[in-house]
Amino acid sequence: MTTAASTWVGSMRIPLENLRPITAWARSRVRRSAARSIASGSRPATTSSLKRVRSRAAIADSSRRRSSISVRIRSGSGDSNIPEPSRRCSSQASIRPFRKAFMAVRYRVIGSSIAAAGGSVIPAPSRSRWSAADEMGSGRPLAPCARASWLVARVTSRKARQAHRWRRCVKERIPREVVWCGDRLPPGFGVDAALHRSDPRYKAAVEWLPPAVGEAILRSSGQIRPPSPQKVSPERGQMSFEAAVHAKAIDLDLLALDMTAAAGSGHPTSAMSIGHLVTVLMYDHMRWTPADPRNPGSDRLVLSEGHAVPMVYAACGDLGVGIGREGDELRPMTRKDCLTLRADDSMIDGHPNPVEGFPFFDAATGSLGQGLSVAAGLAVAARQDEIDKRIFCIIGDGESREGQVWEAIDFIVDHGLNSVVPIFNCNRFGQADQVSDLQGAAVTRAKLEAVGFHVETVDGHDPNAIRAALEAARERAGRRECVAIVANTVKGWGAPSLQGGGWHGRPATGERLRQAKMELGETNAKHTSALGATDRLRITPPEAAESIPREAAPRERFTEAMKRYDMGSTLATGRLATRKAFGLGLRVAGHAHAGVHVLDADVRNSTFTDWFANDRELASRFSECKIAEQNMASVAVGISAGGRIPVMATFGRFLSRACDQIEMGINSGANLKIVGSHCGISLAADGPSQMALSDVPWFRSFSTVKNHRGEPACWTLQPADAYAAFALTRTMIDHDGPCYMRVFRPEVEFLYDDATEFRLGGFEVLNEGRDLMIATAGYMVHECNKALELLDKAGIDATLVDMYSLPFDEDGVLDVANENGGNILVVEDNYGGGLGSAIADACTSGGDAFTVRQLHVRRIPKSARSTDDVMRQCGLDAASITAAAASMVGVSI
Repeated sequence: MTTAASTWVGSMRIPLENLRPITAWARSRVRRSAARSIASGSRPATTSSLKRVRSRAAIADSSRRRSSISVRIRSGSGDSNIPEPSRRCSSQASIRPFRKAFMAVRYRVIGSSIAAAGGSVIPAPSRSRWSAADEMGSGRPLAPCARASWLVARVTSRKARQAHRWRRCVKERIPREVVWCGDRLPPGFGVDAALHRSDPRYKAAVEWLPPAVGEAILRSSGQIRPPSPQKVSPERGQMSFEAAVHAKAIDLDLLALDMTAAAGSGHPTSAMSIGHLVTVLMYDHMRWTPADPRNPGSDRLVLSEGHAVPMVYAACGDLGVGIGREGDELRPMTRKDCLTLRADDSMIDGHPNPVEGFPFFDAATGSLGQGLSVAAGLAVAARQDEIDKRIFCIIGDGESREGQVWEAIDFIVDHGLNSVVPIFNCNRFGQADQVSDLQGAAVTRAKLEAVGFHVETVDGHDPNAIRAALEAARERAGRRECVAIVANTVKGWGAPSLQGGGWHGRPATGERLRQAKMELGETNAKHTSALGATDRLRITPPEAAESIPREAAPRERFTEAMKRYDMGSTLATGRLATRKAFGLGLRVAGHAHAGVHVLDADVRNSTFTDWFANDRELASRFSECKIAEQNMASVAVGISAGGRIPVMATFGRFLSRACDQIEMGINSGANLKIVGSHCGISLAADGPSQMALSDVPWFRSFSTVKNHRGEPACWTLQPADAYAAFALTRTMIDHDGPCYMRVFRPEVEFLYDDATEFRLGGFEVLNEGRDLMIATAGYMVHECNKALELLDKAGIDATLVDMYSLPFDEDGVLDVANENGGNILVVEDNYGGGLGSAIADACTSGGDAFTVRQLHVRRIPKSARSTDDVMRQCGLDAASITAAAASMVGVSI
């Protein structure tokens, strides 16, 4: 790292690469020639010359009671007139000027005013007989802040001296001199300067400089009043905004480095690449209230690039964003909270997750490619609730290789969701290597434009460019245009030692951390010269919006619904497929509950969600997602986060490609209702490519764990007839939490009536026996019902139990099993690991002796002309069930 030219002042090292002089209202009788000669550098600013200028300024000020400021800095290094720290200072006179400089430094100043300016003090080793800490009167070492560019100035106001006598200075540590930071050198000025107001360059300097030196210190002590507001030129305002964003982004970068270092893991360089994007969004552009992140009217930020979350955490800790787990009162997040990143008892999780106590986020992300779909779901819910809010989604360039990103792009354009603003973070580096050129900024722009997006390409570290792009997106959204932003960024921006490959997922520690902080300090000095003490970033609160109440109407009976929708003749046949009963139940639930929103993936005429979609009163609450199940699942997560109840339906087989998205939704605490149609081998003719066979084992695994409310993470429901499917549709919708319902294609006879109550965790005993219990669910209930007749002929008295819910009441099921000699035959038309495994687990924990045999699909099936044929093919027909049951009780057939 290149070291800037610098001068040693006492035991403080002051880099001068980008310093600028600091002026104040100087009305002294200092000779103009002396001031000009020192300012221009034509006259060396030796110890004696500085002392003379300072003394004369003090004398003149004492007589006229006006303030004057002298800057005691020497450009260049190694000047013989200024003692180096390595030299022993034998003369008290040679030390005196520097003793006064250190009176400016105290721990209160360092901790408040200077820290607020984003600066830092770098103590240097000294062999002199005194130290800065001694002169501060605190006995503490200088605390490091954020920046290392400093100028030392002295306030010689007589009024200030009278107010702060030396005795009080010692007692209360109120300095007579102050330290102020400088950054960029204005054109035409030297570093050593004591400008008189009559100097022709004075006016030009004022336009460059922050408020008078020491003003922040004295204001806190009540000695001066805040300056009256002045009009700021557009150029100055733009410059001030840019500097303020740079200062804040670097401050957040430093905090992100500390967070990941404390955690021992994380992705600080990815976080640093989005620092300016997050700062402009959260501190300026978004309409939201930090104390109330759940406000339904607030703009939302979805971090699809979830590993970069330390940057958002840092901003939330800085802003005091409300955090707290469900049911708890929110409290302001602090910067100290940030340092608990990834701790087991922390609400600051390794990747975004709202249920852990961070409601700023709407969904768990980090499994890449899903965030933009979540953002689209949030927009769908906001449109339904007529809430004018915008949703921003930050996506990584490497992440954009995921096909789901482009499924979401298509969905946004198809549905005209112009409130969603995708922001592609193109930092050019993935985990193992650089990203492909096909994910570069130029190609990404071309792809977006090809599907109808207007694209703004910006420097992702240029605050003004970012703000302009966001404002353009707002304007075009009003014209119903979809806008995306492609931001060229640097991974590890501001710290060259952390840039390039090899730093993904690695925190900086030790010397690397110290070096990165120094580099950020230098970067800060280069970019914040236009920052004034009164420049602030302001957050705009959202418009008032209230959560819409969604009280459900009383339940309607199945027979009543059939007659109301002109299906009386079908009811009279006594047969109906469960997929059709689900479609009817969904339509009825839609009228009963205003929050229900249905999604389908281009199979609505097979899942019968078209009965909902074709209802004029419900059509606006239906979203066609086309053949993009992954996008559909994540859109449903976003709709749930928006306060609605998403019901997503497709073939159960196709849901397997969305397992990741569904699991992330479950992790998010999303209120998902998932319906898989054409499940099991009863589909027959279409073959295994259309059959859901691994769905029950996969969804059943979530019944073995608890969610954040202590409930099963997901319920699996397998209705056996139309009455059960109709009732369980409403039961599923009324439940606050994820549910999966499995329906099938064949028309089957009715087993139940309107009086039967179906509940989560329940089961139904269809036939009571004493020799063995046959436990089954879904279509296999009908096949097992056929087997009962054959068993009866063989003299075997079997109990048939419809296990329509997973998990189930284990004690109740084991009681039934004990009444049947502990013999349990489990029959299911899916791969193993489902109902049979659940019953086996219950038996092992029950403590009694049980015999369990499982019949399930043990071969990959093939097409067959009929359901009976495929059942025989897989050994699950009535005859095979009968033979298995008989062998368990020692009867040969």
